[in-house]
Amino acid sequence: MERAVKHFIIAAHMGEEGSMKALWKCHAKGFVKKDDLTVTLRAHQAAVDATKSAQREEAKKFFEWKAAKTKELKSQARRDG
Repeated sequence: MERAVKHFIIAAHMGEEGSMKALWKCHAKGFVKKDDLTVTLRAHQAAVDATKSAQREEAKKFFEWKAAKTKELKSQARRDG
């Protein structure tokens, strides 16, 4: 378990959300100390903040719109088909 926790910490430091959630669960079971979790949470948030930009947000909105439009067209094709 110790090796898995180390890998979760590394991934969380890089901003990976799933690893941060796994670390919270490990903390609840006593595998991660509160101090280690606090340091990792701060590093995780710094990594997430570093990847935010207006251009990324615009791209995200575009791809969400595109996915919704594709879903709508597929649904319409099933009804018409």
